[in-house]
Amino acid sequence: MSYRLDPAKPFAEEVRKLGNALLADAIAILSDTTGDRHEAIHEARKKFKRLRGLYRLIRPLAPGFFKTENARLRDVARSLSGARDAAALVENINYLHQHARSAAEAEALDMARTALTQRRDRIYSEEGDLSGVINAAIAECEKALIAVQGLSLPDSRRSVAKGIARAWLTNGKKAALAQQECRKGEKAEAFHDLRKCCQTYRMYLALLRKIWPSAMLAKEKNASALAELLGHQNDLSVLAACADREPDIFGNGDTLARLLDAIINQQQKLEQKSLELSELVFRDRPDAESKTIKSLWKRACAA
Repeated sequence: MSYRLDPAKPFAEEVRKLGNALLADAIAILSDTTGDRHEAIHEARKKFKRLRGLYRLIRPLAPGFFKTENARLRDVARSLSGARDAAALVENINYLHQHARSAAEAEALDMARTALTQRRDRIYSEEGDLSGVINAAIAECEKALIAVQGLSLPDSRRSVAKGIARAWLTNGKKAALAQQECRKGEKAEAFHDLRKCCQTYRMYLALLRKIWPSAMLAKEKNASALAELLGHQNDLSVLAACADREPDIFGNGDTLARLLDAIINQQQKLEQKSLELSELVFRDRPDAESKTIKSLWKRACAA
């Protein structure tokens, strides 16, 4: 099922149907024991992210449901994160290696990749009852299915439009604040906050594409490009934190020093590009854009 809400159909029915589809997909992925279990976890967590994006959109219309179910999905994703996070560090090194500035730096990154691959394999071997963790996640997904099936939302065009506009405005204001903090360079987690806002914005655009397909698709493409830049920036922060926390796994000080230098250099480039692109992605004032979305939803419903 596509990640879309059809304004021509009852809103509550559309939300329940999409929520059901995402949860059913996650359960099917986690239940499949024939493939790579860690890759299955990665794919299931993508479904959880999309579902949480949907729930953020309806938050003004169902705050209690959002609070409970968002927490459930967050906790399930965290319960599955351990081994997958170790694998992600190896992927981060692979990305960084593509931007190596010298043969010496490339060699150091090769050594770092070997160290992180060994760390990943060790964590895999020590992770314990992975099947039990996955089964517990599936059980929570089944509870989430029951919850979304019982979700009650208004179908009034005006009420739904107002709720969507409020969600849009809230995220837009958070994005604007994050942009300001990024420019100042005073808040270490500012780019992480901007990334979360961008991811939410991208999902909102996808969910509401039918209200103005050409414009929403164009905005979604720009938001996706920004999310990718910010994703790499965040991944490198996680990699740097691992290097600070576990310096001994890299064997010698030279490898660690070159790794950290490569991270800082690439992060600075990503941050500059991200700020430039964010000016395009979030160029419309949050209040003005939310009003436009409200009007477009009403018009699409009427049509």
